[in-house]
Amino acid sequence: MNNLSSSELDGFIIGTLLGDSSVIQSKQTHNAYFRCSHCKEQKQLIELKQKILNQVYPVTAKIIHDKRGSYQLYTNRLQYFTKIRQNLYPNGIKIISNKILNKLTPLGLAVWYMDDGGLCLQTDPKDRKKIKSRRARIWSLSFTYDEHLLIKQYFKSVWNIDVKIYKIWKIGGLKYYLEFNSHNFLKFREIIKDFIIPCMLYKIDLKYDSRYPTLYKIYNMDNLTEKAEQLIK
Repeated sequence: MNNLSSSELDGFIIGTLLGDSSVIQSKQTHNAYFRCSHCKEQKQLIELKQKILNQVYPVTAKIIHDKRGSYQLYTNRLQYFTKIRQNLYPNGIKIISNKILNKLTPLGLAVWYMDDGGLCLQTDPKDRKKIKSRRARIWSLSFTYDEHLLIKQYFKSVWNIDVKIYKIWKIGGLKYYLEFNSHNFLKFREIIKDFIIPCMLYKIDLKYDSRYPTLYKIYNMDNLTEKAEQLIK
């Protein structure tokens, strides 16, 4: 995770901007800055973002622990973030385009999933210890249906992964999100697993073997914990 290339840094930043992070610029300022926040349980995630952002020269990424117990991450203003904002927020609203999607890397996908992804494991009503279905979702609610079609095409053409688009009614109207079935999520997990930090490992544990409470040896990933720990050192 140290000494990332410029394309890897771009991929990371695009991934987290598709998720919980943002780049902000006011009319009174020349350049934009990066901002995100996470709850105290996700401290490792915000520390990882800080570690990576500090590789963007000459950025200074600082974490502030607020009174509510959450963590806020801010950077100084840079032309680098201004250029990203011009591509991702051309009209002041975050949008998806093929140009943006093609900048994603495995690290960027992992951060996007850690930000906005989660599992949906449904148990058998007759036997609560038995899992009836396994799915994973990315809660991409801020994007339009046409943008979801672009994401769906991106996953298929670049990674040979099929995702489905589902709709849900929320405050503000009809929204959309992405869903992987268990087969396609296994393919997605192979791409992102080496970048998943310890506090987020539960998001990729499909619990195929109920004898183990954790995933570390279930999926022949004996070195996953070690790799995850190294990300935050």
